Amino acid sequence: MSLKVVQRISFGIIAIWLMIFIAMADGLIAVTCKDTYPFAALLRQGSIIPLMLLLMVLAAAWELRGMLLRVDCRPHSAWAFGMIFLLMVQPWVASTGWLGNRPRTLDGEIGQLILVGGAVLGAMALQVLRKEPERTLRDAGSTLLMILYLGLLPSFAILLRCRVWASPAEGAWLVVLIFLITKCSDIGGYLVGSAIGKHKLIPAISPAKSWEGLFGGVVLSAAVAVGLVALYRWVDATPPFLATEDTPRHRVLIGEICATFEKLGYLRAAMLGTALALIALVGDLFESCIKRAAQVKDSASYIPTYGGILDLMDSPCATLPAAWFLLAEVWGVV
Repeated sequence: MSLKVVQRISFGIIAIWLMIFIAMADGLIAVTCKDTYPFAALLRQGSIIPLMLLLMVLAAAWELRGMLLRVDCRPHSAWAFGMIFLLMVQPWVASTGWLGNRPRTLDGEIGQLILVGGAVLGAMALQVLRKEPERTLRDAGSTLLMILYLGLLPSFAILLRCRVWASPAEGAWLVVLIFLITKCSDIGGYLVGSAIGKHKLIPAISPAKSWEGLFGGVVLSAAVAVGLVALYRWVDATPPFLATEDTPRHRVLIGEICATFEKLGYLRAAMLGTALALIALVGDLFESCIKRAAQVKDSASYIPTYGGILDLMDSPCATLPAAWFLLAEVWGVV
């Protein structure tokens, strides 16, 4: 096994444990936060997860800006970063009910539509004020790319985290599990592709991707999603709101972690895992297109074998809206 494979697997294991710790900490704050605490209503809807996601997307946006500058795009950076910040924070604040009296499950979505409209209008106005019409497609287009790609798409993680849950920590675990299933498609694709990948998928964009790797990624993502349903049923888990003082703690914890997947059942869990794996590939290949255009290998170089934050966020950015749509709108399990 090569050093690169060992490093990649080691980093993946560390990242998984870090995500578990973050979900536990975020959920614990949500459960224990009392009304006497400052901003208690906000902390019950999320704390570490929204803040960490915000920092990650801002860092990824900075990396994307650097690549855009390399291809002679000059995005309106201050406007882009400001709108990314608002798109990530708005669903978190809206979930408290502070922004209006509508049902809280609708506040986040409505606010996002308003912000996207404002983002487009703002980019249009700034481009007019720049007085360089010959650069409109490059500069205004790159501004909107930053906002939509790294503001709107990852904000669906906040929408999922901040929905009105039976257990305050359930949304934290769901976001982490969506990330985990998404990254399992990368892991499965990398391991299977490295071992037996012979038939190239799209060599003009990503020479390392293979059809065998795609199959491996889909199988692993679907298996993990199905495994969460099986774990719930094998342990005979109990959701927190049904637990009594005599209910074993491990059954309550598994009930909280896997509750959404139990509602899905085996078939829909497999469909979710498959869909996320396929969409993750689109996100990965799209970022590869950007890197090839900018003539860089990675978006940055500070994460061993991965590159930068955008190299980590490329596939989740693509899968989060799909996960929200399937879970909330199609199947109605959240």
